[in-house]
Amino acid sequence: MAQKTLIIPDIHNNHSLAESIIDREVPDRTVFLGDYFDDIGDNAHDADRTARWLVGSLEHPDRVHLFGNHDLQYVSDNPTLTCSGYSDAKKAVIGRHHIDRRKMRLYFWVGDWLCTHAGLSNRFFVQQQKTEQETLQDVLGRSEMDLETIDDEDASHPFLQVGYLRGGLHDVGGLVWCDYHEFEDIPGTKQIFGHTRGPDVRHRHTGSAEHYCIDTVLHNYAIYEDERLQVMSVK
Repeated sequence: MAQKTLIIPDIHNNHSLAESIIDREVPDRTVFLGDYFDDIGDNAHDADRTARWLVGSLEHPDRVHLFGNHDLQYVSDNPTLTCSGYSDAKKAVIGRHHIDRRKMRLYFWVGDWLCTHAGLSNRFFVQQQKTEQETLQDVLGRSEMDLETIDDEDASHPFLQVGYLRGGLHDVGGLVWCDYHEFEDIPGTKQIFGHTRGPDVRHRHTGSAEHYCIDTVLHNYAIYEDERLQVMSVK
């Protein structure tokens, strides 16, 4: 029997809506694309409720949780990871829940679709290749080192780097910071990601590459079943 996978983009505290989508779709597996915390006008109380939900969600064996740029700042003491929306008050209440970051990831494959928070731009991929023979999976595998050294602000964390368009020092962002306007398709690769909020889903299929950016303030999500990806609307 084919497995049904639900892919949910940026939540930003709206975990109740995420749970209602799960209840409606009844998937075999759910993949969250990150950004559980921070929203316009939110506070420590919102962060507390989201942290409590996330701790419980991480216990579900049929759920995969990716990191977003708004999550790393709350599970690490590395000040270089701080982004908009952060507050010491929110970090304090989130810290009380002892979120196990070892249960979270930077990428996940759903069939032949690469799931990340912000997308993996071809420019970034080429920059990270040590040789032209290195595959996409070779490069992705090195991202685990960024998580292992995440607390060290002096260590290099290329997969967490911020591009110019988001106020960073690099020409293109990494897996949690790539802005849609700096994203370039990788030939032969299908990707689904969030991060860059917009009113509508952005989709492009050119040659051997295809991508969906589905951060629409949780108005959309995706289903992968029978080797087919469908983007759905929350009604």
